[in-house]
Amino acid sequence: MHILIADDYSDTATSLAELLEALAQDETTTAVASDGAQVLQSAQLCRPDVAVLDMSMPGMGGLEVGQHLRRLYGRRVVLVAMTGQHEKALAARSSGDFDHVFLRPVDIEQLLCITATSRPERP
Repeated sequence: MHILIADDYSDTATSLAELLEALAQDETTTAVASDGAQVLQSAQLCRPDVAVLDMSMPGMGGLEVGQHLRRLYGRRVVLVAMTGQHEKALAARSSGDFDHVFLRPVDIEQLLCITATSRPERP
């Protein structure tokens, strides 16, 4: 399981990554990005199974990044939007690109359930 977490507040992204790795039931790796360009670069190096995207990153925000990831990987990647703004949550939901939308604070139990049910099939 590879989870990509994008947030322009690096402490937030790093803390969430560490928490998910610590609480995961099996092998989970995480990557952290602070802007849209880094997300796309990281996603090309190692396609994430789940991408948790902050909707308010500077430059290319989470909505645009989600659209790029959806075009690249289709439904093989689970896209999770996170935001503190109701308007951005509505935009993420209405885009049709995101599988889940969280208003901050993110419910870690729900996020763990999403990652648990998004496990890639192993040979």
